[in-house]
Amino acid sequence: MFKYSDNDMENFSLHDCRATSLTFGDSTLTFGFEEGFWYAKGTTMLSRDTGKGEVEFHTVYPDMHCNIYVDIFEWRTENEDDCVALRRNLPFEEFVKLMNSGMKIEFLKEYKGYQSYLYECDLFGCGKYGDIEATITISADSITYRWNDKE
Repeated sequence: MFKYSDNDMENFSLHDCRATSLTFGDSTLTFGFEEGFWYAKGTTMLSRDTGKGEVEFHTVYPDMHCNIYVDIFEWRTENEDDCVALRRNLPFEEFVKLMNSGMKIEFLKEYKGYQSYLYECDLFGCGKYGDIEATITISADSITYRWNDKE
């Protein structure tokens, strides 16, 4: 389906890119990007963006609930001078339901650890939640980027 594929995270950036779909199964979790993502080969960072693409995580655990954690931040104003941020877990089923109803994820920052990928994001079109800040942590052995030429 896609013309290109690469497993080297160093060649890509999801910064300011929006995921528009989510699929999962057989130890994979895949985000779809209608407008693609940034591709950087060699020393030129963010040299061009791809066409439509997907990012597939090869997850560690058979149970998808153990592979992805989504924390959302709710802001509450206690008084004029005091604003409190509350972090709460968004259950996997609810996250999938939001993605299937049109939510988009804009990736802001990304971090890689041992079998772990952490993303700071903004979630847009979240129904009763509105637009919210979030972190997404994914447990995965590897990641595969797939894309086509930009049309």
